[in-house]
Amino acid sequence: MTDFTDPQTAALRLSNPERDEAVAQLNANLREGRITEAEFTERSATVRAAITRGEVAPVFSDLPADAHLGGASAVPPAAFASSSYSSPTSSGSSIPEPRNAPIGGRAGVVAVSITPFIALLLFFVTGIVWGYNYSWLWFLLVPLVGIIVYGGGTRRRPDRH
Repeated sequence: MTDFTDPQTAALRLSNPERDEAVAQLNANLREGRITEAEFTERSATVRAAITRGEVAPVFSDLPADAHLGGASAVPPAAFASSSYSSPTSSGSSIPEPRNAPIGGRAGVVAVSITPFIALLLFFVTGIVWGYNYSWLWFLLVPLVGIIVYGGGTRRRPDRH
């Protein structure tokens, strides 16, 4: 565990793994009830923006040095490398939110992206040919394609960090 409060190393620059370790220590304090989620968010933002160890020291000034003993070592620092945070459950573990991939993969994404343009083109073509009374119905394709591609029948995609 890195001691961020050591005045002799306060001028040393932080590495990314040290920032991850500091956020993991903050997460351990959150799980143990020493800080609130709002404090965790504020302090972790400070840690991520810090350049030297001395800038991280005030974040831990009111926290005990042995907070890592509460189970933070079971949480890999890479889990906190992204800016998103999953709130801990009552057992203390984090449950990531499910990520859904669109049906059809990239083709589905392309279909959703070009549907408004196709609807606009069909609106004008049918409006000119048969009148504009019902040509607005083509715009219903936009939510319909979105529901088909991203609706309840999506397949689960593994988390990527």
